[in-house]
Amino acid sequence: MLRLRLPSKSDADVDTEPSSLSPNHLSPTMSASPYCRLSQLSTTAKSSMSLNEIYHVQICSSYRQEDGATVYVVNVFLKKTQKGLPTVETLSQRKRRLRREQESLTPDYQVEHRYSDFRAVVKNISAVVNDHDHFRFCAYCSRVGTTESAAGFPPRVPSRGPVRQLVTSIRKSRLEHFVNEMLRAAKDNSYRSGSGLCHRFLIVSELLHSFLTPTENV
Repeated sequence: MLRLRLPSKSDADVDTEPSSLSPNHLSPTMSASPYCRLSQLSTTAKSSMSLNEIYHVQICSSYRQEDGATVYVVNVFLKKTQKGLPTVETLSQRKRRLRREQESLTPDYQVEHRYSDFRAVVKNISAVVNDHDHFRFCAYCSRVGTTESAAGFPPRVPSRGPVRQLVTSIRKSRLEHFVNEMLRAAKDNSYRSGSGLCHRFLIVSELLHSFLTPTENV
């Protein structure tokens, strides 16, 4: 099991690709005014509810911008509501039905991000949940802050020259798997309910929801 850790500064110096997601934008801060705090809490709670509507994501493609940065195109799939009365089916029938539904799904919308954007949201989530004293006793923050090694965030490595295509392909797969693992952890209601409810899940939900929400072109 691995904690959400960012690569060392020496790794960070390898890739100078800028991020369009600033920490100030992603990390909500509470105003001193009680009214502002309530308003901001309401907005954050809405983000948590909206995040629960996301089923999974899929990185379908990538392209290179004029400045040389690689942009990853992310398909976002929302949960589908059941129509009509539920039918009685065996486990094998249910698996076949779910497989057919999965294959026929089309994304509800797309978002585009650079690799540095993925790093930025990981950094902000890590800052929220990786409070050492709190982390030891909070099931939710422990779940979000800990992932299986297979879901580890891909490190920064040189991505220029002949290895660029290979690095991009590996990143696509690992970033997709990582984001889906984070979605499952952040939305796990068993860790967010009961007497031990941790309100940090509201901030984590807003970070992920903002990351997976398309920006309006101006």
